[in-house]
Amino acid sequence: MTKEALIAFGLTEEQAEKAIQLHNAAMEGYVPKGTYDVLKAENENLVATVNSNKTELEKLKKFEGTNAELAAKIEKLQGEATTKETEYKEQLEKLRKVNAVELALLAGENKPHDLQLVKGLIDLSLIKLDGDKVVSGLKEQVESLQKDKSFLFKPADNPGNPSGYTPRDSNPDKKESTTSEDFGKSLARQKLQMLGIQTEGGN
Repeated sequence: MTKEALIAFGLTEEQAEKAIQLHNAAMEGYVPKGTYDVLKAENENLVATVNSNKTELEKLKKFEGTNAELAAKIEKLQGEATTKETEYKEQLEKLRKVNAVELALLAGENKPHDLQLVKGLIDLSLIKLDGDKVVSGLKEQVESLQKDKSFLFKPADNPGNPSGYTPRDSNPDKKESTTSEDFGKSLARQKLQMLGIQTEGGN
């Protein structure tokens, strides 16, 4: 939320600045969800790796085969560990891309109606990151979706109308007055008809 957006909602410039200051103070120490998800995945992988290594070490201590068999078993475990590490890095990279794409979509001018649906239509193999930010591969895909499936996205926000409501009449007082006048005429016509008096345009 920017100061300009707060002012558009009816706050004074001083109130908007104060609101931004309070928001920034509340956000100190806050970890973005994307960063949290990555750290959580890294921690879970570390715990799983440590537990797995402990289990395999206990098995090796109890191994009663020959030295050649022991060497073969160690080599097999090393290969499995390498495979798991590769799979983990791929999963972590995918998680980073998903979080970066989500943030980019929410920060865009035309936000998706269904974030999960639109994310599912993005080809992550085309996404390139710089840290946790998308640097290429997303803009073209989003523009293509907006062109072919525009119904997936909300229209761009109107800064002069933050509520998103567009009145059909530029003069609401006139519309309200006209509606009230029509209602009054209709009510009067009904009463006259109940008295047996036909009015112009009546049935």
